[in-house]
Amino acid sequence: NPGAACPIAKYGSIQTRMRSDQDENKIAGNFSDVDFKFDLSVDYQHVEKDTQSHENVFAHVTCNCSAYDLTMHIFDHPAVDEDFILGSEMLPAQYDEELYMAFIREFGTHVLTQVRVGGRWGWQMEFSKMSWSHMESTGINISAGIAYAGKWTAGISFDVGVHHADMEAVTRAISHNSTFNVGGAFSPDVNVWTGSVKAQPMPLQLQLLEVSDFFTTLYLPNGTNLEAKRSSMQHAVRVYCLYVQKHVDPSAKCGDTHQWLI
Repeated sequence: NPGAACPIAKYGSIQTRMRSDQDENKIAGNFSDVDFKFDLSVDYQHVEKDTQSHENVFAHVTCNCSAYDLTMHIFDHPAVDEDFILGSEMLPAQYDEELYMAFIREFGTHVLTQVRVGGRWGWQMEFSKMSWSHMESTGINISAGIAYAGKWTAGISFDVGVHHADMEAVTRAISHNSTFNVGGAFSPDVNVWTGSVKAQPMPLQLQLLEVSDFFTTLYLPNGTNLEAKRSSMQHAVRVYCLYVQKHVDPSAKCGDTHQWLI
């Protein structure tokens, strides 16, 4: 199914993030035709290292264009794979780590039910903590400055108006910056970008359903002990990361996997 088209002059949004010794402060803006949202950087390990050591502040501008939404019907769904059915029947009602982890290794903790494909252009900025604090202390509207600097970098026409000084201050304070493009070829002309994205879309957002949600008569009409198995599978999913850390990869990190933004 077609997704939301790229509305003219409605390009993504930005957010900035910094970590102080006591807390983490987020600064966001919302300017008529620009939304602001912090996202994963193109150099995630570098960003993670610097934010955890409280050395730098990062801002991330994104422009998103959604081309299609592909969705699995929850009720009018295709038949469940026979291998999944047989695997579910072999599971005991009471949780058994070896058997439940073997099932998860085969079928995963979650099932993809929706994917949004399109294009994304991004610009990441890095500021020293000192320069960021200086902008704050001198009354610079950092969110507005980043917003308009992002538009300028993307090649989008705009009237900077009263925020010209803010944009200049932010631009001068940037210590490092980088851009990236996923899906199609980015263009400030929304019609050109839309056509390119539709021709070469890439996944932007994945919607996942926990595998335990399939342990119902809706998907396994002839299944046995489904309620008990569902409860055991929910537990298996909760502890799966700990299992991986202990038995597979000690460096594994856990997070919210119900929705992934790529």
